[in-house]
Amino acid sequence: MLKDLKNLGKHSAIYGLSNALGSAIGFFLIPLYTNKLSPAEYGIWELFFVVIIFLPLVLELGLGSALFKAVLFDSKEGEHVLISTAFLFIAGFSTLLLCLLYLNAASISTALIGVSDYTHLLKFVLVVVFFNVLAIIPMSALRMREQSLSYGLMNLVKFITGLLLNVYFIAVLGKGVEGIVYATVIQSALFIAGLLLVCRNCLGFSFSKSALAEMLKFGMPLVLISVSFVILNMSDRYFLRYYAGIDQLGLYSIGYKIGMAMNMVVGSIQIAWPTIMYKTAKKKNGPEFFARSLTYVTLILMEIWLVISLFTREIFVLFTSPAYYAAQGIVPVILFSYFLVGIYYLTAIGANVRQKTHYLAFSAITACSVNLLLNYLLIPGFGMYGAAAATVFSFFTMTAISYTASIRLFPVPYEWVRIGKSIVLTFGLYFLGRFIPVENAALAIFFKSVLVLLFPILLYFFNIFFEKEKLVLQKIIMTKPSIF
Repeated sequence: MLKDLKNLGKHSAIYGLSNALGSAIGFFLIPLYTNKLSPAEYGIWELFFVVIIFLPLVLELGLGSALFKAVLFDSKEGEHVLISTAFLFIAGFSTLLLCLLYLNAASISTALIGVSDYTHLLKFVLVVVFFNVLAIIPMSALRMREQSLSYGLMNLVKFITGLLLNVYFIAVLGKGVEGIVYATVIQSALFIAGLLLVCRNCLGFSFSKSALAEMLKFGMPLVLISVSFVILNMSDRYFLRYYAGIDQLGLYSIGYKIGMAMNMVVGSIQIAWPTIMYKTAKKKNGPEFFARSLTYVTLILMEIWLVISLFTREIFVLFTSPAYYAAQGIVPVILFSYFLVGIYYLTAIGANVRQKTHYLAFSAITACSVNLLLNYLLIPGFGMYGAAAATVFSFFTMTAISYTASIRLFPVPYEWVRIGKSIVLTFGLYFLGRFIPVENAALAIFFKSVLVLLFPILLYFFNIFFEKEKLVLQKIIMTKPSIF
């Protein structure tokens, strides 16, 4: 089990860095965006970003996830045949559908933003979507083969090119929203060209109808999950635009983006998890490994939640302009929402390995319905705070339903007492830092830093760690570092 945990940690760390780089483009460009774009302009880009996120999830038809099960768990066809089949089908299907959308870009722009003035930019956005769809299967192949270093290097190059292109188009040329779109098109084109070159040996023209049918059977319910995820993540933008205005949407989007820092870590674990999950599910110690993994991941995510939640004010001062400070209050809520997403991924084992993904679809659709209802009820009266509340309640609903179904299909002795204690401890430290006023900025930073450092210490002294774990920690602390 220790070997499996180390393997998960190693690949998650590499995926985490690369995933963080992918998400960090938007985060590191926050100062540029908030100084060069008004909240309304940023709101327009956020609506385009919804399209970039949403359409690939639908167009892949769940084949990215189905490929893992087909290769690592079923093994009925050769790996090369399965990868080629999935890639060729997605390429053809997405080309057909995106051409139809491209021809109707004016109508879509009017429905999306309210005017047709941005039709030309929407067409470029659809090109970005096509490149991103083509990247799904090659990137899945790298993960499946545990080529995390190649995966990370590809994302590093993507990050650097995206950063430079955004700075050039926005800061140098002053193109605003138009510049973000142009930069994203060029970045995506360069990325898919490099990715196809790296993965040329695992792609080909082999095609199996029977393998495609099996993968679609597993993957199609995941489309509903993907669509529901996008609605859970993005529908509040449209409610905010309609009920609170484009300025409120821009504020919320910046707060949400900072809260998405949690998803950088959750996303890295999610990327590494399928390979580990399908391999470990066949082992006798699988349930114990899954239980311990959830506990350790919870401790890590809670520490991250505490750090960002306590230092939200400082982050806004450092990365944004005063026009965006009003969005600070939603950050802890969004952070916790994505903590729940992490719990969802790590506990949905039964539904995945037993090929009962319709349970996951049901949990996502139910949560989506809850989200739409709460957005409708809360956003008119509470604006972006209502949107944040709707998000966290919806993700809790999805996680609870998925867990209830999966635990029956594949029993795992999760350590809920330890997990619950760690969450209560985290919240206690947060409220101490939040409600004990410290006027001096330097003293406030010092006080919050002490609270962050207290978290692992209190875990130790409140007996949240087992005795064996304490001994391991003591050994690590007492071991003198060696250069050689």
